[in-house]
Amino acid sequence: MQDPGLVARARQYAVQGHKRIDQRRKYTQQPYDVHLQAVAGLVATVTDDGEVIAASWLHDVLEDTPATYEDVEQAFGPRVAQLVLQVTDVSRPSDGNRAARKALDRAHLAQASPAAQTIKLADLLDN
Repeated sequence: MQDPGLVARARQYAVQGHKRIDQRRKYTQQPYDVHLQAVAGLVATVTDDGEVIAASWLHDVLEDTPATYEDVEQAFGPRVAQLVLQVTDVSRPSDGNRAARKALDRAHLAQASPAAQTIKLADLLDN
């Protein structure tokens, strides 16, 4: 049985994490939670799996905030943490030019579960 408060807790955790670093949308300068809500909303149109929807709220916390994989796993469980990890870019600036880094990130995503790929697609659609 799924935790009925999981999605709400994920939303709060993600919004607070991005707000704490005053992250904003590129170009529009809107609060970042606008993007998080859009991604989670798109994901919720194709699944009612609370863990997947929770991970969609959290999809950028490992890349953009001080949160660690262990933090996410402790707060939301192993499946949510794994989904977030699967959609997190693995490339680093030292991996080469933008094309090389994007190739590494695509190869990582190709190994991701269908649920994680759904989250990433929603992310790309909103970006």
